[in-house]
Amino acid sequence: MLGRVGDELTLVWFACVSLFCVFAPAENDYNSDAFTSSHIQLLQLLCSQAALSIDNARLYAALSEYNASLEQQVQARTGELEHKNRLLSLAKEAAERASNAKADFLSNMSVGRVQPRRNRSAGTR
Repeated sequence: MLGRVGDELTLVWFACVSLFCVFAPAENDYNSDAFTSSHIQLLQLLCSQAALSIDNARLYAALSEYNASLEQQVQARTGELEHKNRLLSLAKEAAERASNAKADFLSNMSVGRVQPRRNRSAGTR
């Protein structure tokens, strides 16, 4: 199975060479009417198809390279986002711990302030 651009180009090249080998030795005896107009049209058609095949192979190779580049960019960006998400998660946990510590501190402070007042008010009565 063809998988590389070189393989496809080689196949197109062999097809063109085979075509010329079929027509040239059998009919080419160095006179001007060796090829008929239908032969020339057929050769032009086959050569244009070969050129399209080569162009398609080049475009496919460029597309494959671009696709690989995009996949690498996506993987790199995904890694960056995962790292930033981990950092955000750690920062969120730290903020929650600080918020809980603040709430505990304020709760302890308010309890500490209320109790001495009660003791003072209970002692004065």
